[in-house]
Amino acid sequence: MMKFLQQLNIDTVTKTFIAAMASAALMSLPALGSAQTTVPPSSGADQSSRMDGQQAGGQAQTVEDVEKLLDNIERYDGQKVTVSGEVEERIDKKAFILESGGLFNDEIVVVMPKGNLNVQEDDEVTVTGTVRAVKFVDVEREYDWVLDEEIRTEIEDVDAFLIADHVDVTERDD
Repeated sequence: MMKFLQQLNIDTVTKTFIAAMASAALMSLPALGSAQTTVPPSSGADQSSRMDGQQAGGQAQTVEDVEKLLDNIERYDGQKVTVSGEVEERIDKKAFILESGGLFNDEIVVVMPKGNLNVQEDDEVTVTGTVRAVKFVDVEREYDWVLDEEIRTEIEDVDAFLIADHVDVTERDD
Protein backbone atom coordinates (compact mmCIF):
# COMPACT_ATOMS: atom_id res chain seq x y z
CA MET A 1 0.00 0.00 0.00
CA MET A 2 2.76 2.45 0.94
CA LYS A 3 4.71 1.71 -2.29
CA PHE A 4 1.61 2.55 -4.30
CA LEU A 5 1.13 5.81 -2.37
CA GLN A 6 4.80 6.77 -2.82
CA GLN A 7 4.41 6.55 -6.61
CA LEU A 8 1.55 9.06 -6.53
CA ASN A 9 2.46 12.71 -6.91
CA ILE A 10 0.81 13.92 -3.65
CA ASP A 11 2.16 15.34 -0.43
CA THR A 12 3.09 13.26 2.64
CA VAL A 13 0.12 14.38 4.72
CA THR A 14 -2.32 13.27 2.03
CA LYS A 15 -0.51 9.93 1.66
CA THR A 16 -0.67 9.38 5.42
CA PHE A 17 -4.37 10.27 5.46
CA ILE A 18 -5.15 7.83 2.62
CA ALA A 19 -3.17 5.04 4.32
CA ALA A 20 -4.98 5.64 7.63
CA MET A 21 -8.41 5.60 5.98
CA ALA A 22 -7.62 2.40 4.08
CA SER A 23 -6.35 0.80 7.28
CA ALA A 24 -9.46 1.83 9.21
CA ALA A 25 -11.71 0.48 6.46
CA LEU A 26 -9.95 -2.88 6.48
CA MET A 27 -10.10 -3.12 10.27
CA SER A 28 -13.85 -2.49 10.27
CA LEU A 29 -14.48 -5.55 8.10
CA PRO A 30 -15.47 -8.65 10.09
CA ALA A 31 -12.98 -11.48 10.16
CA LEU A 32 -13.67 -13.97 7.42
CA GLY A 33 -15.94 -16.71 8.65
CA SER A 34 -16.54 -15.20 12.09
CA ALA A 35 -20.31 -15.11 11.77
CA GLN A 36 -21.04 -18.22 9.75
CA THR A 37 -24.46 -19.78 10.15
CA THR A 38 -25.55 -23.14 8.85
CA VAL A 39 -28.71 -22.90 6.80
CA PRO A 40 -30.91 -25.97 7.28
CA PRO A 41 -31.62 -27.65 3.93
CA SER A 42 -35.38 -27.26 4.45
CA SER A 43 -35.07 -23.48 4.58
CA GLY A 44 -35.49 -21.48 1.40
CA ALA A 45 -33.69 -18.45 2.85
CA ASP A 46 -30.36 -17.50 1.37
CA GLN A 47 -27.31 -17.07 3.60
CA SER A 48 -27.00 -13.29 3.19
CA SER A 49 -30.55 -12.57 4.34
CA ARG A 50 -30.03 -14.66 7.47
CA MET A 51 -26.85 -12.92 8.62
CA ASP A 52 -28.54 -9.60 9.47
CA GLY A 53 -29.44 -10.59 13.05
CA GLN A 54 -26.10 -12.22 13.92
CA GLN A 55 -23.48 -10.31 15.84
CA ALA A 56 -19.80 -10.73 15.01
CA GLY A 57 -18.14 -13.66 16.72
CA GLY A 58 -21.35 -15.71 16.93
CA GLN A 59 -22.57 -13.99 20.10
CA ALA A 60 -26.27 -14.02 20.86
CA GLN A 61 -28.20 -10.92 19.90
CA THR A 62 -30.60 -9.66 22.56
CA VAL A 63 -34.18 -9.39 21.32
CA GLU A 64 -36.58 -7.12 23.22
CA ASP A 65 -39.34 -9.71 23.65
CA VAL A 66 -41.01 -12.73 22.07
CA GLU A 67 -43.33 -10.50 20.02
CA LYS A 68 -40.36 -8.76 18.32
CA LEU A 69 -38.74 -12.15 17.73
CA LEU A 70 -41.83 -13.61 16.07
CA ASP A 71 -42.50 -10.44 14.06
CA ASN A 72 -39.05 -10.88 12.48
CA ILE A 73 -38.79 -14.67 12.49
CA GLU A 74 -37.19 -14.84 9.01
CA ARG A 75 -34.45 -12.46 10.14
CA TYR A 76 -33.67 -14.49 13.26
CA ASP A 77 -34.08 -17.98 11.77
CA GLY A 78 -30.84 -19.85 12.47
CA GLN A 79 -29.52 -17.04 14.66
CA LYS A 80 -28.48 -17.19 18.31
CA VAL A 81 -30.59 -14.83 20.41
CA THR A 82 -31.28 -13.97 24.02
CA VAL A 83 -34.86 -13.15 24.94
CA SER A 84 -36.72 -12.78 28.23
CA GLY A 85 -40.29 -13.54 29.15
CA GLU A 86 -42.61 -15.54 31.32
CA VAL A 87 -43.12 -19.30 31.34
CA GLU A 88 -46.70 -19.64 30.14
CA GLU A 89 -46.80 -23.43 30.38
CA ARG A 90 -44.30 -26.18 31.08
CA ILE A 91 -44.73 -28.87 28.42
CA ASP A 92 -42.36 -31.50 29.81
CA LYS A 93 -38.79 -31.80 31.13
CA LYS A 94 -37.46 -30.64 27.73
CA ALA A 95 -39.79 -27.80 26.79
CA PHE A 96 -41.99 -24.91 27.81
CA ILE A 97 -43.93 -22.06 26.22
CA LEU A 98 -42.35 -18.62 26.62
CA GLU A 99 -44.58 -15.56 26.29
CA SER A 100 -43.77 -11.88 26.08
CA GLY A 101 -46.75 -10.78 28.13
CA GLY A 102 -47.52 -8.08 25.59
CA LEU A 103 -50.87 -7.09 24.20
CA PHE A 104 -51.11 -10.14 21.93
CA ASN A 105 -49.44 -12.65 24.29
CA ASP A 106 -47.05 -13.87 21.60
CA GLU A 107 -45.61 -17.26 22.46
CA ILE A 108 -42.71 -19.43 21.30
CA VAL A 109 -41.92 -23.00 22.26
CA VAL A 110 -38.53 -23.32 23.96
CA VAL A 111 -36.85 -26.71 23.66
CA MET A 112 -33.88 -27.67 25.84
CA PRO A 113 -32.52 -30.75 24.02
CA LYS A 114 -30.67 -32.05 27.09
CA GLY A 115 -33.85 -31.76 29.17
CA ASN A 116 -34.09 -31.41 32.94
CA LEU A 117 -35.54 -27.90 32.84
CA ASN A 118 -36.02 -26.35 36.25
CA VAL A 119 -38.79 -23.90 35.39
CA GLN A 120 -42.37 -23.50 36.57
CA GLU A 121 -45.36 -21.69 35.16
CA ASP A 122 -45.21 -17.91 35.73
CA ASP A 123 -41.40 -17.89 36.30
CA GLU A 124 -39.60 -15.00 34.63
CA VAL A 125 -36.74 -16.38 32.54
CA THR A 126 -34.02 -15.35 30.13
CA VAL A 127 -33.31 -17.83 27.36
CA THR A 128 -30.30 -17.97 25.05
CA GLY A 129 -30.57 -20.27 22.07
CA THR A 130 -30.98 -20.70 18.35
CA VAL A 131 -34.18 -19.72 16.56
CA ARG A 132 -35.55 -22.41 14.25
CA ALA A 133 -38.39 -21.53 11.88
CA VAL A 134 -39.36 -25.14 11.17
CA LYS A 135 -42.35 -27.39 11.70
CA PHE A 136 -42.84 -29.34 14.91
CA VAL A 137 -42.21 -32.66 13.16
CA ASP A 138 -38.69 -31.50 12.23
CA VAL A 139 -37.86 -30.56 15.84
CA GLU A 140 -39.51 -33.73 17.13
CA ARG A 141 -37.40 -35.89 14.83
CA GLU A 142 -34.13 -33.97 15.25
CA TYR A 143 -34.21 -33.96 19.06
CA ASP A 144 -35.96 -37.31 19.55
CA TRP A 145 -38.74 -35.49 21.38
CA VAL A 146 -41.63 -37.76 22.34
CA LEU A 147 -44.83 -36.13 23.58
CA ASP A 148 -48.16 -37.51 24.62
CA GLU A 149 -50.84 -37.15 21.96
CA GLU A 150 -52.78 -34.33 23.69
CA ILE A 151 -49.75 -32.03 23.99
CA ARG A 152 -48.54 -33.01 20.53
CA THR A 153 -51.89 -31.95 19.07
CA GLU A 154 -51.66 -28.57 20.83
CA ILE A 155 -48.26 -27.65 19.38
CA GLU A 156 -48.08 -29.55 16.08
CA ASP A 157 -48.96 -26.37 14.15
CA VAL A 158 -46.15 -24.34 15.75
CA ASP A 159 -43.61 -23.31 13.14
CA ALA A 160 -40.99 -21.48 15.23
CA PHE A 161 -38.94 -22.83 18.10
CA LEU A 162 -36.16 -21.55 20.30
CA ILE A 163 -33.60 -24.32 20.84
CA ALA A 164 -32.13 -23.32 24.19
CA ASP A 165 -28.49 -23.50 25.16
CA HIS A 166 -29.15 -21.82 28.48
CA VAL A 167 -32.20 -20.89 30.57
CA ASP A 168 -31.88 -18.56 33.59
CA VAL A 169 -34.75 -18.13 36.02
CA THR A 170 -34.67 -14.40 36.83
CA GLU A 171 -37.72 -14.37 39.09
CA ARG A 172 -39.36 -17.42 40.61
CA ASP A 173 -43.13 -17.43 41.05
CA ASP A 174 -43.61 -18.73 44.61
